[in-house]
Amino acid sequence: MVSADRTLYGLVSAGYVMGYISAYSMPVFVGALMAGFGISEKEIGFIVSAELGGIAISSILLAGNIGRLNLRYVALLGCMIALLGHGITLAAGSLWFFVLARFFAGIGEGMVLAAGNGGGASASNPD
Repeated sequence: MVSADRTLYGLVSAGYVMGYISAYSMPVFVGALMAGFGISEKEIGFIVSAELGGIAISSILLAGNIGRLNLRYVALLGCMIALLGHGITLAAGSLWFFVLARFFAGIGEGMVLAAGNGGGASASNPD
């Protein structure tokens, strides 16, 4: 049987991995976009800002209510939104549609990050 602490560590770890994966992989992602599609540095700035802004906005909006929400549902919904945003990114035909899709993915990633933070904060000994 898995202890409650190990389950909690899994939730927190998954939340951080999913929430920060795009931020950590951004240098590779940006380089590939610039080399493969000829996107300028200014346009890359819009893309990065949209995704990181989505992460920040959804994390901040959920922070005050995360204790009252079911963390599993928040994390699952966040994963679904992030995957949908990543899928829409693949079909984007214009830069602004691409930016909007990255923002949408960032919202989902921020939801998973908020659920992970909420899980850590709800521990009996969060230190």
